[in-house]
Amino acid sequence: KVTNKVSGMIDTILVEVGMSVKKGQILAEIDSENYLLELERTTIDVNSAVAEFNRSKPVNGKQLIAAKDFEKLEFLVKTRTNQQKVAAIQVRDSKVRAPISGVIAQRMVKEGNMTAQVGSEMFMIVALDSLQGVVYLPEAEINNVHIDQQAYLDFPSSALVIPASVVLI
Repeated sequence: KVTNKVSGMIDTILVEVGMSVKKGQILAEIDSENYLLELERTTIDVNSAVAEFNRSKPVNGKQLIAAKDFEKLEFLVKTRTNQQKVAAIQVRDSKVRAPISGVIAQRMVKEGNMTAQVGSEMFMIVALDSLQGVVYLPEAEINNVHIDQQAYLDFPSSALVIPASVVLI
């Protein structure tokens, strides 16, 4: 399940059901204008705090402001830097990426729609390296099946036989 980490209007959807995707590939883009503005604001705040901190550093070994105020400026720089990092993460997360390689099995969103909330399902990706299937057997056969038993899935429509193993009963 692929979910969004930020909320907003879905600008672009770059994949459709049935398409193969690679891990890290961008699947959709959420409007990032607000997040870019927040990143710009926090960058200005960081630059301002750093400039004020640098102006308050000791000159020729003499402290120009109280040590308590200098320490507050140091913490302000750290706080503003962390806010800037959070804003940068939000900009990054406005691009929804595939967490695994596989095939898009389901798409739950449309371009132009708002994401319901952070953590809403947007896509379902099926990894082709380890498929799981549900097989229904008659109850009388339950004693003939055990965990780690080798099995073969036979698809008559394509004459395809796939080796498998039982992992859950």
